[in-house]
Amino acid sequence: MSEDNNLIDLDFESVKNAIFSLMSKTIKNTKQSLLIEEQENVDLYVTDLNLKNSLIFTQSSFKNYAHDFNNISYSKVSSFLQLIRINSNYISIGFQCIADDAKLASSIIKKINDIYESSVTVTAEFDNDYSDITNFFSNNIQNRISELQGSDGIEKTRAEIKKCQEKMSEDLDKILEINKDIGKNISKIVVKYLKDAVMPLQANKKMKDNSVEKRNLSRGENGLKKDPTDDIKIIADIGSDEVEVKKIFDDINENIVELDRLYQTLAKENAAIAMATTIELQSNDFNNYYKEIHPKAEDTEKAWLDVYSKYSDLKDSLLNMSESDSNALSKLWADLSVYAKYVSDQMYISNN
Repeated sequence: MSEDNNLIDLDFESVKNAIFSLMSKTIKNTKQSLLIEEQENVDLYVTDLNLKNSLIFTQSSFKNYAHDFNNISYSKVSSFLQLIRINSNYISIGFQCIADDAKLASSIIKKINDIYESSVTVTAEFDNDYSDITNFFSNNIQNRISELQGSDGIEKTRAEIKKCQEKMSEDLDKILEINKDIGKNISKIVVKYLKDAVMPLQANKKMKDNSVEKRNLSRGENGLKKDPTDDIKIIADIGSDEVEVKKIFDDINENIVELDRLYQTLAKENAAIAMATTIELQSNDFNNYYKEIHPKAEDTEKAWLDVYSKYSDLKDSLLNMSESDSNALSKLWADLSVYAKYVSDQMYISNN
């Protein structure tokens, strides 16, 4: 390229060869990203509602659409398309001055831009379809599940279970308190008897004839007769505690039976919710919605196939290009890239 940037001096062959090299390489590498693989039975799961094991779509005609939902690679495709679009803008700068190959270059750029626009449209369609499906499940099935979990159902059972558990906790606390009292009462009666038994033996040691005087063990200190009602009262207290403990344990056993019943009820209600969810997925509302979304999905699938077909045609036309044409295109690309940089630099200078 001359110093005065005269477009007539552009090396057309070099640019043309560069364009061919770029296009053939990038399209070849991107083929797998655009290819919609054939599968016999593709399952689409709606994971947003934690229904991972609930099969939603199985129809063969829906497989490609479902597959793309699970394997979206828009970022790779978009990056590739954006790259070509930017490159095509550079090429466009010099087209007006290169009359001989303007038609060829314009045709390639038009195809690239058409494919780019089609891809953007199809991507938007996928986003809309996915949004429609998400909204449908949120507004229909999830609401139905919420109704089943209302105050008259599973929440009520859970509240009763909590109440029953709290009652058992209170009963256990009572038993701990009674155990302390029992310990005190037993200690009282045992200590008294031991004390009464030891005192006479200590007195007998002082007797010279070592004879053992038979004393009444019910006597207290100094051989005084103690009140037997004290022992009776302590024994009665222990008996009363025993009755109270038995009563509390009976209450706990009743609570255990009630808890078992409530947990069985909870299991049945959970099963009912699972069944209702399955029925909801098979309801008329869902079937009608499927009939509505299905044709739309097929149209989107066809649009993707159309985009891929356009890429295929472009790839074939580039790969079948004659060597002289490809060299010319490569030279055109190289020189126009230099010119594009020059224009960019001039714009930067003028803006600053």
